[in-house]
Amino acid sequence: MHNRNPVEQALAAAQLDLYSVLETAPDAIAVVDTAQKLVVVNHQMERLFGYDRA
Repeated sequence: MHNRNPVEQALAAAQLDLYSVLETAPDAIAVVDTAQKLVVVNHQMERLFGYDRA
């Protein structure tokens, strides 16, 4: 991350924060794109609905 400019560093840090919140949330969370395709699911989503990120 040391070769990135400050804006890229801030974006990368914000993305890490977001994924940290998603993964530690007690609720199942899914993020879909405009085509209604799953782009992100958290661990609870996998556990509750049997979705596999792999």
